[in-house]
Amino acid sequence: MKILKPFIAISLSCILVSKIYAQDKSSQAQNAYLQAEELFNNKNYDGALEQINAAENFLGKNNSKILYLKIQILNAQFSSSPTPYVPLKGALTEFFQITDKNNYPQEKYIEILRLQSDLSDFKRKDSIASQNLLADGSLTSLSAYINSTPNSLYYSQLNNKRAQEQGKADEVNRIVHQNKVNNRIAELNDKLIPRAKRKNTRHKILGSVLMAAGGVGIYYMISLDKKDQNSSFGDKSNTSSTYAVGIPSVAAEVLGIIMVIGGGNLRALKKERNDLIREKNSWAVTLSPYYNNTVRKGVFGLTCKVTF
Repeated sequence: MKILKPFIAISLSCILVSKIYAQDKSSQAQNAYLQAEELFNNKNYDGALEQINAAENFLGKNNSKILYLKIQILNAQFSSSPTPYVPLKGALTEFFQITDKNNYPQEKYIEILRLQSDLSDFKRKDSIASQNLLADGSLTSLSAYINSTPNSLYYSQLNNKRAQEQGKADEVNRIVHQNKVNNRIAELNDKLIPRAKRKNTRHKILGSVLMAAGGVGIYYMISLDKKDQNSSFGDKSNTSSTYAVGIPSVAAEVLGIIMVIGGGNLRALKKERNDLIREKNSWAVTLSPYYNNTVRKGVFGLTCKVTF
């Protein structure tokens, strides 16, 4: 009997410790559940999912209460991304496996039933719409569906298809723009610049004539002025003649200079042509964000496009 007493004491101690440990785990699970519930109400779905998973781990098993909240969290996440689809479907399956509908609140049970039905309906409609878009969807229709249905189960394929269509549209726009550039260069070379050169030449010739005439007039004005200064009585007729000749002569000289050194329109046309030629012969590297959102994971990165 004396020998058995130590063994009985040890056994009782182990039982007591295991009960305390179980109670501690249960308390931790309850605390994690309450935190998950609070985070869910505050729309912090990532944090809520982390806490509800912690509650599962503390208990070492699932129950209907935990699964109900987990389904709500995953369903909220699924509204903006297809990633939670697989765990959401798994949680629904497990809920119906372990939940006795006769002993579970009927309102909540019906809610989960409807959610499962809505999920199946969404999958069916999404499959039909996505397959049609992948077959012959335009860039506009693909973008509209992706933007309105960010949780499409075909998001990755649709996004890749959209990228391909965007690439085709960019190439068409590039060709159209290049044709416009080529046509403008041809127009500048064949019509506008030669016309501007001819006009500029006429202006220079006329400007040279005006400068020559103005120079002669100014020389004559200076001669009259000298005669006026040498006159002892200051002949007023010479003074009037000086002004009559001088003012038009100076105006002609200034206008002639402007016409000779002008040609602003020709320079602008040549500059435009040179800029277009540089653009035509240039190449560029374009970096754009890349996102591949699959059902199980999302991949971020950059795409590189070289344009010649």
